[in-house]
Amino acid sequence: MWQQDYDPLGNAVLSTLCAGLPIAVLMGVPGIFRLRVHLAVLLGLAASLSEDCTVCRQARAARIS
Repeated sequence: MWQQDYDPLGNAVLSTLCAGLPIAVLMGVPGIFRLRVHLAVLLGLAASLSEDCTVCRQARAARIS
């Protein structure tokens, strides 16, 4: 059965910062860089996918081995 891991990095502060990164990109890009919202959505998606491919998968692999 699948168990949700709420602390993939082993540190609550780092895990929270990593979880908030795509949201910060999504909300910050239109305000800071004056880009259109649909581009901010794509950048937020890219940040989320890159985070999953790097941080979360490394944490999963470390816990399995």
